Amino acid sequence: MTDSIADISIDALCIPFPAREILQRWRSGNVSCMHVTLAIWEDSRETIDTIGRWNRLIAENTDLVAQATSGDDILRIAGSG
Repeated sequence: MTDSIADISIDALCIPFPAREILQRWRSGNVSCMHVTLAIWEDSRETIDTIGRWNRLIAENTDLVAQATSGDDILRIAGSG
C-alpha cells in the first residue's frame, strides 16, 4: 500500500506491449505507475489499433494493472496495493 506520493515509482520507459510476466515483475518490484507512449510515427489507424491493444491488455490483467487518467487516479491505484 502506498502511504504517500514519495512511495510511488514510475516507469517512464515502458516497453510497447508487455507480456503478463513483465507486468508481474513490475508489480513485484513495486512499480506503481508506467507511462505509455501510444504513438510517435504511427498514422491514425495504427494509433487506434495501439489504443485497442492496450485496452485489451488492461482488461485481461485487471489483477495487475489499471488505467489512470489523473494524478488522483495514480494515488488511488497505487494505494490499493
